[in-house]
Amino acid sequence: MKGVSRGISVVRRSKTNDANPIDCAGMNWLIVLAFFGFCWWRAAKARERAAELAATGIGLSPLYWVSNALVAVLLGLVLYIAHIHNQSPVPAFLWLAALAIIVALLFLRRALKWRYPV
Repeated sequence: MKGVSRGISVVRRSKTNDANPIDCAGMNWLIVLAFFGFCWWRAAKARERAAELAATGIGLSPLYWVSNALVAVLLGLVLYIAHIHNQSPVPAFLWLAALAIIVALLFLRRALKWRYPV
């Protein structure tokens, strides 16, 4: 127990840590292909969904555009919070603004579902 008392780890490396880098490269390609396949599938589903929503006329609704604008504002606010978090504590009013935008988005989503039941 001498190693433990001096703060030195006595855990030994397993043989799996010494894997051949070429074997790992094959797995990376598989993950990249799966990711791009998932992106392709999501894009196809998004096109179908956009066609469904266009048929209802939701693109002309001011509620739809306000909700999209609020999503963009929320994204910008969250990115700003993440940026200033590195330098100083985040002011409480920014967190409250983000919470208010999320609540407004939930109400807008419910209103859009009520007006355009798709």
